[in-house]
This record gives sequence, structure tokens and C-alpha cells, in this order.
Amino acid sequence: MSVEPYLRRGVFALPYCDACRRWVWPPSPACRTCRGAAAVQPHAGRGTILESSSRRGVVFCMCELDGGIRIMGRLAAGPRRPGSPVTLSRCGMNGDVPFFEFTPG
Repeated sequence: MSVEPYLRRGVFALPYCDACRRWVWPPSPACRTCRGAAAVQPHAGRGTILESSSRRGVVFCMCELDGGIRIMGRLAAGPRRPGSPVTLSRCGMNGDVPFFEFTPG
């Protein structure tokens, strides 16, 4: 199950299992918990910073989003302490590589 078409449009969407009400990560057409069918739905992109680092003035962070989804992206601004709340503000594809950008909140 590909979420790439959504990312290409700037939409963060993931498979969601209605049977057990869980996000399916990594993306798959079947839920890893109950084996039920999963359908792609937009994800709110809210979470917290787990770790952060910087290189050449660009701050990167590993975040855990609602549903236990962990992704790495750029932190546009704000506090970069573990536990700080963030929201996925931008996502997309740079060629064949996905990108994610977070802001505080």
C-alpha cells in the first residue's frame, strides 16, 4: 500500500484499521494487529520530539506522532527538547525521497 501519491500532493496520510482503530505503520494493506483491511486516511500529524540534532544550521528531529508513528524530519522553529509538542506542518516528495517538516505545537 503506497502513501506516496498522497505525499506528492503534500498530504500526510497513512493506512488506518477501522476494526481495531489503529494506524498501520509501516504502511501495509492489512493491519499488523488484527489482520483486518486498512484504508488510507489523513493523519493529523501531532506528536512530540524524541530527539533532535542540527547540522549547518538546520535542525532535525525524530518525532513520535499519535498512534506510535515515528518519523524524522526538519524542525522549522521553536523548542527542540525531547517531549516538546510538534505538528507536521509540511510534507511531500523531493524526487523519490519523502520529506517532513515540523513546527511547535
